[in-house]
Amino acid sequence: PENEVLVLRSPLESIDQIVVAVHGVRSSGDWADTLHDQLRTDRRFDRTLFESLDYPWTMAVVAWGMTWLPWSRHILTDFVSNKLTDLVNRYPGKPIDVIAHSFGSWLSYHSVRRSLDRQTTIHLRKFIMVGSVLNEWDLLKPVYLGQIQEVINCWSSNDDVVRLAPPPFGHAGVYGLQNPGGERRHMPPEEQPHPH
Repeated sequence: PENEVLVLRSPLESIDQIVVAVHGVRSSGDWADTLHDQLRTDRRFDRTLFESLDYPWTMAVVAWGMTWLPWSRHILTDFVSNKLTDLVNRYPGKPIDVIAHSFGSWLSYHSVRRSLDRQTTIHLRKFIMVGSVLNEWDLLKPVYLGQIQEVINCWSSNDDVVRLAPPPFGHAGVYGLQNPGGERRHMPPEEQPHPH
């Protein structure tokens, strides 16, 4: 009889990196599921944990009041922050990349910033923003402090949703990043399936 060797790996050993998707108010997690399916076919992501931070529809309804009700933004930021902190604690030392759309970039950024005041500090290897409602200067402090190593901002001058975003939101998804620390990447209109 042949000897069979069974190799058991802990979840920590079988993961090299973590990719987290955070959707915006008007988008669902559908794009994140499509991205996950595509990453699964790429051998470079064989040892990648993919997480989609889908906040419940009830929280999405609360998010609609985000402009007028600051506390609603805090509820959603805490939700994202708790999920990211959980990943940091479950997989210590593993690099985390966040891909965030629209309001998801705002939630992710504020989760990272707030973590400075908490027991577990969130560090991102890459922060990829698509149609971001952040101000370009928002990113300076976490980049300077080393919380975010690389910022990629995909923006389009055709994004009217981001262009019309009221304060406290910004327009990096329309005008790009004007400051050092982030890569300025414009998505030409012909490459965009939707303006936002």
